[in-house]
Amino acid sequence: MNIKDMMFISLFTAIIGILAFFRSIPVPFPSVPVTAQTLGVMLASGVLGAHRCGMTLLLSSC
Repeated sequence: MNIKDMMFISLFTAIIGILAFFRSIPVPFPSVPVTAQTLGVMLASGVLGAHRCGMTLLLSSC
């Protein structure tokens, strides 16, 4: 793993952490919480790929 990968992983970990502060988005059907944090996870998986996104999610869950 090189410095570029570590920077992307730390950047997206910070983005997911920041998105965790927003409240859930109200939806018309009940009992399904939708948060902005899910957007961060999908964005990380689309940009980083499977391996680096997995490392990001492991780091953000600690």
